Amino acid sequence: MGKSGSGKSTLLYILSTMDTDYTGELIIVLENVMLPARKLARKPFAQIKKDAMYQLDLLGIADQAKKKANMISGGQKQRVAIARALI
Repeated sequence: MGKSGSGKSTLLYILSTMDTDYTGELIIVLENVMLPARKLARKPFAQIKKDAMYQLDLLGIADQAKKKANMISGGQKQRVAIARALI
């Protein structure tokens, strides 16, 4: 996890939409999976997106790709994390 005061609870409140007084953005599932590969920029964007969708499809959650993180179940969030690690 993170150290005390690192923002774990704040992040969870924002993702659950319990706290609406924030600035920033919520990342959708597909963007979440693509994030590490985009940061490394070793592949073209189109290939990263294709790879991300492939992983989501393998994990049975491709239909959740356009949803915000707070709109999917805990198990689906775990599969998103797995897909992100496999990219």
